[in-house]
Amino acid sequence: MKSKTLTIFIAIIVVIISVILFVRYQSIALLEHEFKSTGNSATMAQAKWNVYINTKYGYTLQYPQSVYLQPKQEEERLPTEESSSIEMGRRGTADVGIQISAWTPYTYQVTDKTALEYNRIANLDLKPFAETLRKKFVDDKNPNFPNKNIGGLEEINFSGHKAYAATVTGYMDGYGSDTFRYIYLDGGSHKLVLQYSLKGDLSKQVIDSFKFTE
Repeated sequence: MKSKTLTIFIAIIVVIISVILFVRYQSIALLEHEFKSTGNSATMAQAKWNVYINTKYGYTLQYPQSVYLQPKQEEERLPTEESSSIEMGRRGTADVGIQISAWTPYTYQVTDKTALEYNRIANLDLKPFAETLRKKFVDDKNPNFPNKNIGGLEEINFSGHKAYAATVTGYMDGYGSDTFRYIYLDGGSHKLVLQYSLKGDLSKQVIDSFKFTE
């Protein structure tokens, strides 16, 4: 009798374990399906994005139609595809705030103190270039942002290239975000500085679409 009871008990345990494993397998399969569906939806949505190509500084990226892209104010007379400094945003929200600036050394002789300092920085190798700009931001003591914090320089792989990055918190970036990230890239004859908001995911999706065209 005891043997029969034990057999029934073991059978029940086996059935329970089998049910648990089956339910777990089904849950994992469902999550994988949802993940693939989400990825496909994102890919399809991104396929409808606008494509920006900067022919002068050799890079391209994609952005949603709801996001504006324009030269910075000081370069409004230049065609957007030749601008050394562009900005991107979406009016009424801080989830997109992007600036891309090219640093190109002057090819002619300069004597102005500001231009000489610009040339000195632009001619640095990538790491000291990035650290110099990061340090300048650290040294900028703006009393309106007493909690400003600039993280240390990080070496990263960005779009298949060695780059450096730093994260800033506690400082308003002009788009309504108090948390953003800098990426410093070597474009050959120039350096690129990418700044984007960490307020939402959209800025990073746009930045992740960045590629050199050469």
